[in-house]
Amino acid sequence: MAGCYTAPVSSRSEAQPYDPVAPSASDAERVPSDLPRTPAEARRSHLESAAWRRVLVGGIRLLPPSIVRASLPGWAAFFYPQVPAVRRAIRANLLRLGASSSPLSLERRAFGVFERYVETVANAYSYYVAGRMAERAPTRGLEHMRAALDGGRGAVLVTGHIGNWQLGPALLGRDGFPPLTVVMAQEPNAQTQQMERALRDRRVRVVYPSETPMLALALRARLEQGELVAMQIDRPAGERGLRVPLLDGFARFAAGPALLARALDVPVVPVFFPLRRDGRVETLIERPRFSSGARSQDGELTAGLAALYERYVRAYPEQWFNFFDMRDGGR
Repeated sequence: MAGCYTAPVSSRSEAQPYDPVAPSASDAERVPSDLPRTPAEARRSHLESAAWRRVLVGGIRLLPPSIVRASLPGWAAFFYPQVPAVRRAIRANLLRLGASSSPLSLERRAFGVFERYVETVANAYSYYVAGRMAERAPTRGLEHMRAALDGGRGAVLVTGHIGNWQLGPALLGRDGFPPLTVVMAQEPNAQTQQMERALRDRRVRVVYPSETPMLALALRARLEQGELVAMQIDRPAGERGLRVPLLDGFARFAAGPALLARALDVPVVPVFFPLRRDGRVETLIERPRFSSGARSQDGELTAGLAALYERYVRAYPEQWFNFFDMRDGGR
């Protein structure tokens, strides 16, 4: 099966039908100017404290899965009014996707984003705490991953904050792929960081750029051994990143995937983990991308990845969990 697996919105959209169109001028005027500008800013008014996560983990350990599942809308309804910056960011993201509608309809859809977010967190904790994997749909694009690994070297996987990305390492592990090293930023809350480390699947290596001075050499060693390195392309480290087109403007995307592809001659494989309407989790593997070997082409490769990312954002608008202003410069 060649090509991409971005499904038509009509077959896997969220609760309400969605017709992806370019944002109108009136929509642009409705986007607020006081949105969080970085992930850290969003998290300061977000749900990154360890307290609520401990309660959720306790419920997962003690309660039947059916009760946990039934309680998730209540979690969303309890926390959503308490995070005004997150609400503004969600509404702005929906507007940029062309969700031009009445204020009430827009608010309903924004709450739908928050419901899906709570659901994905619960899915991840259910697996890492109790070993209960969400029901899966068949993986699509396995031949793309096999083709990427045919040369005996590893591959760089890229994903974003879309769908059930937290379960990505476990899902890929169940498909029999090589060991995975995940590069990710630390949580801004120290207690949450400690908790996440304690719960995480020990079979997956997680490295933090701020704690790994020789990160490039460590990743090189993994890739040369035929293993996988995963990065979230929508979160460049610090102020770095490549400026590429996204939605109604430009955004900074991580430069690491293009750099590793060029330096080590390994493919970049996009993979996403959206939730289906029936509650099952999908693993969608896209065809490999390759570097031309020229540093000047890093931007072109990254722009292509950003364009694919945008297609998934448009196909799954209520599963886009970047609660800050991604536009370059923030305005």
